[in-house]
Amino acid sequence: MITKPSVLLLDEPTSGLDSVTSNQLVNMLHGMARENCTVVCAIHQPSSQMISLFDDIMVLNQGRSMYCGPKSEILNTYSIAGFTCPSFYNIAEFVLEVITEQRGGDLENLYKICRDEYEKSRSRNKPNENESTDSKQKCKTGDIDTSINSIIPKKSTWQQQKILFSRSLIYIKRDNVSRNY
Repeated sequence: MITKPSVLLLDEPTSGLDSVTSNQLVNMLHGMARENCTVVCAIHQPSSQMISLFDDIMVLNQGRSMYCGPKSEILNTYSIAGFTCPSFYNIAEFVLEVITEQRGGDLENLYKICRDEYEKSRSRNKPNENESTDSKQKCKTGDIDTSINSIIPKKSTWQQQKILFSRSLIYIKRDNVSRNY
C-alpha cells in the first residue's frame, strides 16, 4: 500500500478484525479508491456503515453472479425480480437472505434480470468510436487531464524501505514499553 498501486486485490481483509478496525480499514481502502486506485475486496456480510463506502457490488451465489453493478442500483434490480428490501434494513443482510432463499421468490428470474441489467449497463458504458478517437487525439496533442496531474508520484525502493523500517522501530519501541509494565 506504500507504493500507491493502481490495483489492489484483497481476499477478506476484514476477517478476524473487530468492527471498529474493520471500518477503519474499509475507510482507508475507500480513500485509496478516491486516489485512483482500483480496490477489489471479497467481504462477507459487511455492516451497513461499511457497505455505504462501496461504489460497486458483485454478489456471487454458487459461482453465478446474482448482481454486478453500482451499489445504488442493487435494490432496484432485486425489486424488479420481486424481492423488496424493508426500510432501514442492511442491504448485505437482505441480499444474503434472498440468495440463501430465506425470502422465497424465484432466484432463476433474479439471475436472468441481473444478467440482463449487467448487459444493458455494459452497452451503455462502451465508448463510441468518436469518443475513443477524441481521447486518442487528446493524448497525441499533449492535452493533460487534471486528474493525471493529481496522481501522487510513486515512492522509490529506498523510500519504501525507510517507511517500513521506521514503522518497525515504532512497533519494537511499543512492544518494549509494554514489557516494562
